[in-house]
Amino acid sequence: MAITKSWLEGGRTDWQSVLQPRTTLITENDGAVLRGRANGSWHRLAVYQVAASPHKYLVCIQSFLHPAKEPCQAARVFGSAVLAAAFLIAYDPPALSPANRRPTGTVTASARRDYDHQLDAVLRDLDRALGIFVR
Repeated sequence: MAITKSWLEGGRTDWQSVLQPRTTLITENDGAVLRGRANGSWHRLAVYQVAASPHKYLVCIQSFLHPAKEPCQAARVFGSAVLAAAFLIAYDPPALSPANRRPTGTVTASARRDYDHQLDAVLRDLDRALGIFVR
């Protein structure tokens, strides 16, 4: 499943209103304001449960590279919560953004730290809701 810029048609930025009633939000984290400061570039991460198939999960990642520009977006449906979590861990939006790269091609420490903070929060919420990690 691919979700494109049509998400934002008509000024919509609330994923839940766009995706209802086909999904139920499990967790979301918006990095527009992280640690009390506005970010020049940020990410919005969300995981939904697909209503028609309760064992399917939709992972949505929006990367806002500049406040005035349209976001880059990625979305995939997975057959298990573990695969959804693995996608969140493996997908690396900060590395895809030219704004976050140093001349050497590596990701800036602040971009990596901010994204990792968001990722930790989403994975923690996903685990609380679905118990996906072994203890």
